Amino acid sequence: MTTKGCSKKACEFSRVHVTVRNIQRTVAVPESWRFLIRRAAAQCLLVSPFPHPVSVFITLAGNRTMASLNRQFRNHEGVTDVLSFPTLHYRSGNPNFSAGDRDPETGEVFLGDIVICLPRMREQAAAYGHGEDRELCFLAAHGMLHLLGHDHETPEEDQRMSRMQETALSAMGLSRPGGDR
Repeated sequence: MTTKGCSKKACEFSRVHVTVRNIQRTVAVPESWRFLIRRAAAQCLLVSPFPHPVSVFITLAGNRTMASLNRQFRNHEGVTDVLSFPTLHYRSGNPNFSAGDRDPETGEVFLGDIVICLPRMREQAAAYGHGEDRELCFLAAHGMLHLLGHDHETPEEDQRMSRMQETALSAMGLSRPGGDR
């Protein structure tokens, strides 16, 4: 129990508001996936705390949409698994935001958007030999950690981000023996 009288899980859910939007028709989206996505986002706040409640939009997309976004925003051709569009900038690991970045009604800071390609998620789950629940949560956690200011441009950053992803997934019972993917 935390000092405010709620379980750690319940308190972290109260610190993140996740809107999940499905715009693709290729992969059926069970309601349990929406819950898992929200839980993965909440777990990321445990491994990478943020000073205020946050909100995030997560879009579940198909191959065509993802390839278009990848081309438009990263200048890369083809489909990718997850894209993050952070609204905040970070300096030395600290978020750079002002009072105007907080919603006056909720107190939440909008961290940005995450787009997950469900057909690619399904392919990767099969390729890595684990379930779709794990792969979906891995991609949600990966995107969320980017919104929280983390990256994997250097080997050190990559190791740190991989550890945080695995910690978040392990807390959900989705650990993978022998690796972070």
